[in-house]
Amino acid sequence: MKAISLVILFFIFSCSSSNRDQIDQKKDPVGYSLDSKRDEFRSCYLESESYKGKDAATQGIIEVGFSIDKDGKSNNEKIVKSSFKDANLHACIFGILRMINYSIPKNGLSIEVTRLINFYPRDNE
Repeated sequence: MKAISLVILFFIFSCSSSNRDQIDQKKDPVGYSLDSKRDEFRSCYLESESYKGKDAATQGIIEVGFSIDKDGKSNNEKIVKSSFKDANLHACIFGILRMINYSIPKNGLSIEVTRLINFYPRDNE
């Protein structure tokens, strides 16, 4: 079976903004699933060397690519682009991507997804 590629580029969901209710589960089920793990992504960032100032970048983006298989599970996770050199931060992001139960693709084939995650320190942290 050939996988159908559905690449959704440059949808930015911020790990510290409050637009959780703005993502429509029916129109963007992947975005909705990722947004539901916003706090977990944020925890990865807060524990990272980047946030703690040991890396040159203290804010930036991570563009992730991954497949969603016919069972709604993530696989083939990769970093497409990142402002951060912190391998532990990347690994933490992958772990969260793998925990999410995504909507099963309508056609029963796996799909490819690309998303941006925006990280930055909050003033009150």
